[in-house]
Amino acid sequence: MNVEQLFSRLGEQLDFVLPPGMRSMRQDIEQGLRVILQEALGKMDLVTRQEFSQQTTLLNKTQLRVTELENRLRVLEQKVRALRQNDQSSRG
Repeated sequence: MNVEQLFSRLGEQLDFVLPPGMRSMRQDIEQGLRVILQEALGKMDLVTRQEFSQQTTLLNKTQLRVTELENRLRVLEQKVRALRQNDQSSRG
C-alpha cells in the first residue's frame, strides 16, 4: 500500500468514525494527519520499492560474481596443488 492509498483509507475511516456534525471538518483533520504522517515517514530510513528492487538486482549480480570468482579460485588452487605434486614427484 502506498502513501496515497493510506491517506485515502484514512479519509474513508474518518467518514465512518466522525459524528455527522464534525464531517465538515474531515478535510482539516485529514490534512493535519497527512502532515503528521509525512513527517513521521520522512524521519524513517525508508527506500522506495524501485530503489529496493535496484539494490536487490545489484546484490544478486554481486553474489553471482562472487560465486564465479570462488569457482575460478578453486580451479586455480587445484592447478597449483597439481603442479606442486608434479614438482615434488619429479624431484623425489
